[in-house]
Amino acid sequence: MKYSTILIGLVAAPVAFTRSANLTAMLWGAAGPIMSAVAGPLCVGIYSRKPSAKAAALGSVPGCASFVVLYFGKIIPSVYLCCGLGGIVSVGLTALGTVIFAPMDSKHVDKVFANSDSED
Repeated sequence: MKYSTILIGLVAAPVAFTRSANLTAMLWGAAGPIMSAVAGPLCVGIYSRKPSAKAAALGSVPGCASFVVLYFGKIIPSVYLCCGLGGIVSVGLTALGTVIFAPMDSKHVDKVFANSDSED
């Protein structure tokens, strides 16, 4: 973990010194990878009890990577479009992962969703 902090610092330094003209774009450049990674597991997990940790990882990692490649690789200049595309990749691959990988154990699902099934 201590070496990853140094590595992340080295990767972040050039980004920090090349400030964007728009503060909002800079903030989205930081939040976009996180949102792209979380979109798939969150959206699919809301509507389905089938996703496993493997399905979430299948959507999360490429979703984040697609944002990073598209935006910081200057393939697409719009930070918002890159975030949207990263989210689409994440949702699509997480949904695909629910078909490919075995679902969570039913006892664990019942435990996780115990309070969500109660009616108000």
